[in-house]
Amino acid sequence: IYLRDIALLMDPGILEKGSPSYFVNEAITKIIGMQMSNGAFSYWPGGDYANDWSTVYASHFLVEAKKAGYAVPDQTIAAACQAMRNIARAKTTYDYTYYEKNKIAVKRIADKSTLYALYVLALAGKPEKSIMNYFRTSAALLTTDTRYLLGGAFALSGDRKAYLDIIPSQFSSEEPKRTSGYCYDSQIRANALILNILLETDPNNPNIVRYMDYLSQAYKRDYWYSTQDNAFTLLGFGKMARRAGSANLKGTITIGSKQYAYSGGNKKFQIDEFGKNMTISLEGTGRLYYSMTIEGIRKDGKMRIEDKNLKVRREFFDRQGNPVSLNGIKQNSLVIVKLSIHSDVDYLENVAITDLLPAGFEIENPRLTENTQYKFITSEDTPAYIDIRDDRINYYINFSRDRQQTYYYLMRAVTQGEFVYAPIVAEAMYDGNYYSASGGRKVKVIE
Repeated sequence: IYLRDIALLMDPGILEKGSPSYFVNEAITKIIGMQMSNGAFSYWPGGDYANDWSTVYASHFLVEAKKAGYAVPDQTIAAACQAMRNIARAKTTYDYTYYEKNKIAVKRIADKSTLYALYVLALAGKPEKSIMNYFRTSAALLTTDTRYLLGGAFALSGDRKAYLDIIPSQFSSEEPKRTSGYCYDSQIRANALILNILLETDPNNPNIVRYMDYLSQAYKRDYWYSTQDNAFTLLGFGKMARRAGSANLKGTITIGSKQYAYSGGNKKFQIDEFGKNMTISLEGTGRLYYSMTIEGIRKDGKMRIEDKNLKVRREFFDRQGNPVSLNGIKQNSLVIVKLSIHSDVDYLENVAITDLLPAGFEIENPRLTENTQYKFITSEDTPAYIDIRDDRINYYINFSRDRQQTYYYLMRAVTQGEFVYAPIVAEAMYDGNYYSASGGRKVKVIE
């Protein structure tokens, strides 16, 4: 929604590659198609399960899109608001795990989806004052980020006094333990959410700069970020970027022995050097924000092969269950692919398995083929969702009790030649501490 405004400031060339409006309209269409009869949004396309946080997140997007002038049906917003009221009125609580002085602590808090729902309802002009007042008098159930969500809801509904009473007067970061599901919590997401609320309701608050600095350091420290981390951080920094035009700065960027002059405004430098020290020297007043993107392809073609709290493996069989070698598979042969995945923990949500097929092979759609006709397949687990594409198959699964799961699909060798089969990869979508990649080889299809 905000990409056009951000791009005009940061990198106008992005807009030459496609219209952000097209993608926003496509997202609106897709999300509307996932709305259920009770106003909530299904977690997967065609599914009947709704997650509270993602329902509010989807509603937040639709409310922002409508405010930005996009066509969102009134009945869709009305139904989404009713779903958010139901989430808020449930007043759900749960045991919250967080870091306190570098030690893990647990306490009972209000469900973060509940406070997020109250904030988005207020943003939509439909504040739930009675529930807001309930949580105002139940401060023990709030964390730093949910205090800001509640305070932001009061501010958006016109009650500035309640806002000032609720939000912390000093900078205070929230330090939750990253979760693989439920409300997809993390330290980056929690504090990026606070930054967005401050920019939306109190743009002159001195703590804005402190939260930006916190997030900058977090992105330097961590190597992996979820879509929730990136979405709220990009939104906050994008809003702040609009205010950066008042700076009066000039200087130089030095990389190795080369210098590039900076005379103010938004500049993009294409630099074909790598592995050298970079220095930015500035004169003048204001703040300057910079980003650096490094692109390239490994010369050796290798990728990270490891098992990090997950273990995924791939095996190949013929129709009788005999192991198959792909070093010389005959054209038009049917191959049964067995995927096995093991988790080191009992409970883990939203694990994605991606199997990228080599060129020369095609998937025999398991939705159309009864793979249970093969006698050696005695049992198979059921994924939460399957995404089948021309060149790959993606499984999305959850672990609740059994740490071991098994899946099968069929692929056919269709084109002669030698091809590269990429490693199979499994990772928790919202927690980079769970990752596995294995296999990877050359395969050959013969006449």
